[in-house]
Amino acid sequence: MIILTIPISFQLGGLDCGLAFTVTLFVGYSILTLIRLCFRKSVLAQLVYSSQHLFIPSLLTLFISIYSGRDQDILVNDQTFALFLKFAVGPWRVLLYNATPVFTLLEGVCTILAIQSIGKTFGWLRRTKSEIWVIISLLISGGILTTSLWFLYRIYSFDVVISSLSSSLIGVVLTISTFLGLAGIISKKGSTIESSLLFAYIVRCIYETFPELSSLASDEIWGLISMGTAQIREEIHKNDYIIPIGYILFNEKNRINLSKVFTNLTLNAPSSFQTILEFIVASSKTITPTILLNLAFRVSVFYAATRIIPTLASYTYTTSSTQQKSNTLKYLYAFAPCMVIAIYTHLMMQYSNELDSELCIWGWWEPNAELRMIVNPWLFWNWVNMFTTLGLYCAELLSEGEAVRLEESEIEGWKGQ
Repeated sequence: MIILTIPISFQLGGLDCGLAFTVTLFVGYSILTLIRLCFRKSVLAQLVYSSQHLFIPSLLTLFISIYSGRDQDILVNDQTFALFLKFAVGPWRVLLYNATPVFTLLEGVCTILAIQSIGKTFGWLRRTKSEIWVIISLLISGGILTTSLWFLYRIYSFDVVISSLSSSLIGVVLTISTFLGLAGIISKKGSTIESSLLFAYIVRCIYETFPELSSLASDEIWGLISMGTAQIREEIHKNDYIIPIGYILFNEKNRINLSKVFTNLTLNAPSSFQTILEFIVASSKTITPTILLNLAFRVSVFYAATRIIPTLASYTYTTSSTQQKSNTLKYLYAFAPCMVIAIYTHLMMQYSNELDSELCIWGWWEPNAELRMIVNPWLFWNWVNMFTTLGLYCAELLSEGEAVRLEESEIEGWKGQ
């Protein structure tokens, strides 16, 4: 429901409507989660938490009606709503406007953790299970690397203007990532799967640095997926892989005409079901593939980090402290919808060009400074993220090899969580 309603609030009501709606969702989910945690065994608390899906469409309708002009008096004259705008929407706006470095750099750190854990898991499988995992790892690495190189080639095929400075930086990060990948493989502190994933993440970051590239690539991927599913459906229908239900229901021995039954059910069904279906279809059309893919990636790497970090910490802390950290992570998982709302809203603002387009990185301490360096914040923090990610991986390779690698028991503990 969150995935469907947030884009509608921004597209129909504008930026202010989207911010008011999302901060209400954020606060509402926080309160419902607290109730659920405090009264964990209460059936009533679980029922109240589950009733969120009934209130979200009503809240969406309320805010759209307020910001679309139909209930303009509430927006202008209502003192309670004015306080809501001042103490809730205002801080929420400031938080999201300044959240770009936090979300971007945190994504890079979590991705490095996920890449290393995947590489170490394949190493553990190779050592304890079978050498066939070496071949599987090479095949997967080759597929990832080929796909990354293809998307890298597509950068020069798209009709997108890239400045000379950005082109130089692209060459630098690709050279560094290639060198680090080869160094990790040769020194045996890394692996082919880690190197290919690192290179793929850098290519992905290059696309994210330029929203036009990201949108074109996402639309292309979406088109390939749609084409593939259409071909599969056509092949299934052509070769009769699935027995038609009509053959089962209307065979020669028992020819029961159920058309009248289905007709009566359709006619007597509430007309609201049609409205709900139309709402879902219209909502799905407002979801941009680029935003959806980025949301899925960020949520996935953040979740993976919460599963990996306790495994690393469990060999440093005592049993009691480990149990305390496990309880903390349970609370963190409970508030996961709030994090999804914040990330989703920030991505909506970014791809709607609602975030600041200028960031002063030199001369900001003097209002009248003659020399001021102003950059695009989205581009700047994405470049910082790429170099930071490569720096972290380089530091990992320079550290002692086996001391920083997960042992077999650690991998088993991570899988058992």
